[in-house]
Amino acid sequence: MPFPDGTPAAFAAFAFAARSLGTSRVRVLLVEDDDLVREVTAEMLEEAGYEVLVAASAAEAERISAHTPVIDILVTDIIMPGGNGVDLARRLSRRRHGLKTLFTTGYTRHIAPELDDAPILDKPYHRDALIHALGRLIGLETA
Repeated sequence: MPFPDGTPAAFAAFAFAARSLGTSRVRVLLVEDDDLVREVTAEMLEEAGYEVLVAASAAEAERISAHTPVIDILVTDIIMPGGNGVDLARRLSRRRHGLKTLFTTGYTRHIAPELDDAPILDKPYHRDALIHALGRLIGLETA
């Protein structure tokens, strides 16, 4: 499915496709320490048809993960107080084979050189860039 061209109809079609994968909506665990960024990002994801679980820290994300049977995508900030997104992704991926991860950062990409080929979304980001990145992760977007 091609990425929405920015029109409301195209975005609605993309959101419908995201909701239609499998028998339930795609579940995203969003981990972001900034309250405003977390709130706005969760709203963007929900509007696009994703089911969103939110955490303000890596520790909270681990608690949510321990009690949630299905998480399809982890969207995590790289740099957070009390733990970083790279380590969080490694821990969750060991327990959840097939977990897809999108990293976000307000810093230079050199902050985590080990993520050379990992999908990273630079902050600040627009809704379309976020949905595009997630679409690529789940196979709705090819380029």
